[in-house]
Order: sequence, then C-alpha cells, then structure tokens
Amino acid sequence: MNILQINSSARREGSQSTLLADSIVERLRALEPDATLTVRDLAATPHRELDAAALQALFAAPAER
Repeated sequence: MNILQINSSARREGSQSTLLADSIVERLRALEPDATLTVRDLAATPHRELDAAALQALFAAPAER
C-alpha cells in the first residue's frame, strides 16, 4: 500500500487538519505495516504557480516542451 499525505495548512504547528491526517495515517500503518508513506507539506514546500507558459507546455507535444 502507498499512502500519500498532503498537508495544506498554513499553520506549521498546531494544525488540527494535520493532526487528523497524522492520526488516520497512523491507523493505516498499523493495519499495513509495510505501507510506504509519502508526505507533502505545502506550507513548507509550496506548489509552483500554474502560469501561461506551464499550461501551454502541458498541451504541447513532448518533443516541444
């Protein structure tokens, strides 16, 4: 099993949503000890903006990117 936990709260500490997500992941890992966990924290590492150039590249042929 692969688990992807995405934390999106701007509060780095004391976030209730992150605490809830941590609790859910803890239960999942108890059921599946060999599960792989990947955590993405959008407050620590924000996702890049999707600007016009990036959007156009999504629709371009791979050789033109």
